[in-house]
Amino acid sequence: MGTAESLVQEIAELKATIQDLDQRLKKRLDELQGAIALGELDNYIADGDGAYELEGCRIKQLSKTTWAYSNAVKALKEQEEHEGVATKRVATYLRVTLPKNE
Repeated sequence: MGTAESLVQEIAELKATIQDLDQRLKKRLDELQGAIALGELDNYIADGDGAYELEGCRIKQLSKTTWAYSNAVKALKEQEEHEGVATKRVATYLRVTLPKNE
């Protein structure tokens, strides 16, 4: 097998492993969230900001706020893009898509 083929094969294997680990991690985080909701970590509260310390790990619940904008704001964004007022940022990266398991 050539170098490109072996690289792509290894990348595919690594991505599959990462996907599996991400699913396992999400499940465990959901379970931990449930334990927090039930008060099972109350004995591990570290300080007044609601963080917990357990097994050398610091656990803190955080919130992220996102906004959905009206069509008027979307139109203004498009206008600024068209007029050159908006600043364009371009990131370059590789995306490797795994074949679907059937």
